[in-house]
This record gives sequence, structure tokens and C-alpha cells, in this order.
Amino acid sequence: RIKHEFYQRFETEVFQDGSRGERPPRTEYLEIDTDQATQNIRKYGMKLQDGEFLYIGGNLKALHAALKEKPYISEWVDDNISTLNVDGDGAGQCRQVSRLFLFNSYQNVYSKIFGKLNTLNQVAAGALTRTKRIEVKIVAGISGGTGSGTLLDMAYIIREIARNMPCDVNIEAYLIMPDVTIQYAAKGNPTMANIFRTNAYGLLKEL
Repeated sequence: RIKHEFYQRFETEVFQDGSRGERPPRTEYLEIDTDQATQNIRKYGMKLQDGEFLYIGGNLKALHAALKEKPYISEWVDDNISTLNVDGDGAGQCRQVSRLFLFNSYQNVYSKIFGKLNTLNQVAAGALTRTKRIEVKIVAGISGGTGSGTLLDMAYIIREIARNMPCDVNIEAYLIMPDVTIQYAAKGNPTMANIFRTNAYGLLKEL
């Protein structure tokens, strides 16, 4: 949907054959998710292309067993987290699960984001001049496990990368609040609605 909004609102790339691309010049997309299925979702005829999606999920039980003794993990991960039924399909509406997945994928996440920002820093292929500022827009739902569990750390990662960029990087976040998620995803289920509210409250309190 975000790609479609940009396509509608901005002038996109025009190729030599006259066809129109899906994104404006000097624009990069990257979705980071614990659910592989979201990569193939098509909205308004558009979907994420190769290089626009990074999967950070996995087998929770195996990952927890491998990392639980590390001090930077054990100090915040619940010992019973591995009892959750999470195996490569999202974070099970649990903030700690997605944060654990992010910790495990830190190098891949850092490298991917750095590559996107470095690409945007180039005015054109082979050009020596650079832009003065890059705008980073984080769009996240804060009611599910992935968005509420990784947003804060993701912002810190981007800020750390930005410090090493030769241009200014401005970071803004657009958050999908729980009332929207409850309306479209809870479907009248009060238990799910409470989970969504709890996740959002936890993140907002940390912010």
C-alpha cells in the first residue's frame, strides 16, 4: 500500500522505453518482518521486489536455546518464551519474540539498512557529489508482536548507521495505532483486542 501511495503522489522513474517504474527517483523501500508471507502480498497491483524485504523470523525454540545464556539476552527474555508456538510465521503477538529475532538478525538488518542509505546517498551512478539529507520514514503497526517489539531498537540501529553517513539523516515514524488494528484484525475478539492494546501500551510507555 505504501508503494502505491508513493506511486500515486509522486513522479516515478521513467525508463528508456517510456514505461513508468513503481517508485520515485532516489527512493528505496525495505520491509523487515518476522512473517515471510507478507513479502508476497500484492496491493493495487504492486508487491515488494527483490531487495525490498528482509525476513528476520525463525524457529523460536532453537533460537532461545542457543541465546538464552548470553547476558544481553537473559536479562530481558522470559525463560518461558520458548513454550510459545512460533515457528517462522510472525512473532505470535509477543513483543519479546520479535525483539529476540531482531537481536539474532542484527548484522543482516544493519547491513541491509546501511546499503539502502548508501544507495540514496549517491546522486547518480558514479557521481562524486552527494545529497545533503536523507529522509527515513518508518511505518509500523504497534499492536502486533513485530512492530511493537522491534520499533525502538530499529530506530536506534538507523540512528547508529546515520552517524557514519556523510550526509544528514532525518528519521520520522508513522505509527498505526491499536484502534485501527482492532477494527480490522480483532474482528470482535475481545482477547485479541486486549493483546493489541497491551502491545501498543508497552511500546508507547518505552517511547
